[in-house]
Amino acid sequence: MTEGLQVPLAPEDGLAALKSRVAGAFNLSAPFDLMGPEGRLKTDEDAAQAAMKEGELCVSTSEEALLDLERAREESGVLRWALLRQILGELRTQHAETAHKQAEGKHQAVLLEQQLSRERSMREAVQGALKNELVELKDAMALEVHKLRQESQKGLEETARLD
Repeated sequence: MTEGLQVPLAPEDGLAALKSRVAGAFNLSAPFDLMGPEGRLKTDEDAAQAAMKEGELCVSTSEEALLDLERAREESGVLRWALLRQILGELRTQHAETAHKQAEGKHQAVLLEQQLSRERSMREAVQGALKNELVELKDAMALEVHKLRQESQKGLEETARLD
């Protein structure tokens, strides 16, 4: 099975620079050879010719290099799982914080609704009491006005009799 990984190669690059980029791309620490269409690349000139042909190069490695690749793959997998666990832990924490804030918000809404209901009831009770007081005052004023009219009427009648 071959996997393609592109590593840039310019004709002015030497074999050492190319090998360095390949080692970095594949995370190789063991020795390896680069193979072109015409065989193993041995010199900077071979690397320049391979770059000009724009063909594919193959990496020929020992078993040690393949083991390095396998170890790197396993380490990468472990790191990915660790990162995934960390991300999932952070998401769980954020979810718990959000759920807690939502519960606090609902509780606060219930408290505010209860306070509003109490204030509305108090306002309605005060309005009812004021309305009753105004009705009583109106009735008392009407009675007073009626008494004053009667007294005025009596006073006018007495004045008219005296004249």
